[in-house]
Amino acid sequence: SEPRIKFVNSASGAVTLIIVESSQADRALLNKLTGLLSRNKLDIMEADVSRSATGGTRGSFTVSTTGESLAVPPERWDDLRRQIEAKMAPKPRAVDCQVRMHHREYKGRDAVEVRVTASNSPALLAKIANVFATNGLEVISADCRTEDDGKVVDNFLLIGLEGPEEEWLSLQQQIQEAAMPSEFGGGRGGRSGTAGGSGAASVAGNQAKGGAAEEARGLPPTGWMVLCFTDIQNSTRLWDEDHRFMGEAIGVHDWVVRSCLSRHGGYEVKGGGDGFFCAFRDPQDAVRFALELQEELLQAAWPAGVDDRGLTAPRYSSAGRLLWRGLRVRVGLHIGNPLSNMVAQTRRMDYLGPDVNVASRVCDQALGGEVLATEALTAALLCARSGEEMGDLSDCVIHPGGLDALRDTTLSDLGEHPLRGVKEPMRLTRLLPTSLAGREQELAAARQAKSGQQKGARPGGGAD
Repeated sequence: SEPRIKFVNSASGAVTLIIVESSQADRALLNKLTGLLSRNKLDIMEADVSRSATGGTRGSFTVSTTGESLAVPPERWDDLRRQIEAKMAPKPRAVDCQVRMHHREYKGRDAVEVRVTASNSPALLAKIANVFATNGLEVISADCRTEDDGKVVDNFLLIGLEGPEEEWLSLQQQIQEAAMPSEFGGGRGGRSGTAGGSGAASVAGNQAKGGAAEEARGLPPTGWMVLCFTDIQNSTRLWDEDHRFMGEAIGVHDWVVRSCLSRHGGYEVKGGGDGFFCAFRDPQDAVRFALELQEELLQAAWPAGVDDRGLTAPRYSSAGRLLWRGLRVRVGLHIGNPLSNMVAQTRRMDYLGPDVNVASRVCDQALGGEVLATEALTAALLCARSGEEMGDLSDCVIHPGGLDALRDTTLSDLGEHPLRGVKEPMRLTRLLPTSLAGREQELAAARQAKSGQQKGARPGGGAD
């Protein structure tokens, strides 16, 4: 059932009390709503979350408008109510449907092999076939079987998907939408804002639109850009502990990363599995991607058992705010002008050169759940530079747009660090969303412990 949401302005007009009641137990309610309210430029004066008498969750938040210390005007209530309802809406388990795609040749023609692993559901095969038909794809062959655990594995060979691989994300989303249980709005007539929302939409037509239109069409950036690497901390140990759990968790991880990339105009250079290599034209997009990724991973639909493992179990701050849950992903950001190389076999752009190496080593320096950026990236962000403007930061002056991009973000100067394969040490900055306030203390303690363990070891080494 939908949450009950109530707004009450104080008699003085200085604060607003927002009361949210859910019939379901929701341990992440505080973290969900503090981030949402902060993004709406509301200062949280007091917050309290408790279990209701019926076993659900009740949260109360006393807020005022940032910089004005005034109550929230009633004309904003409907918009805030919609945002809160959307944030609290149940999310489908991404692991219910995993999609893998790769190129193949079929009788001299380019073809794509699609492998779908999903929980069995009524008319699943027909739903997937309908997705192919809607996008004008010809099914050359289909092989379907049921595994011992009850999941179905469907292999399809398709002709007609002639665009680059960056257009595949939309088809993957449509298949996953079709496979979702009906209570989550699955199928071609499902939720708006997703790839499956328009029955007549083509694969290319489902790409995101707006300010990042060029990136959304899948065009890789060239010239000056932001280079981004992500990596899962302790991935080797997690694979060794439970191969099956990690296989499902990787599917969730890949889905979350690609969804955030799509929203923020990022180009996937290489990805899947333990980490991604991405590129952005605009530093603001790159930072928003990295920060949102940390928040979304916290709320992801991880497979069963995630709360019982030491490396993935939830942990809370002293104020009861959720700080950790699921796979911990580190992110490294750097700007550069790498050599662009279109790989004929994969038909994807790759990037080469020392700037790529720096970005990768910055990621190695980060801890799981941490975003690190070089001094050059931070300067380009604060000065609101993008594209070729990032080539010369000598006259960089802080721009209001750069400050706005860092709203609801905490920055910590970590000083200079040696990076493996890089001649000079580089100054690094930690970035975290304010919704994860409290995580920085744990990261600082972990970094100090790591520094002590590495004394006498080779400088600049990465971590699993």
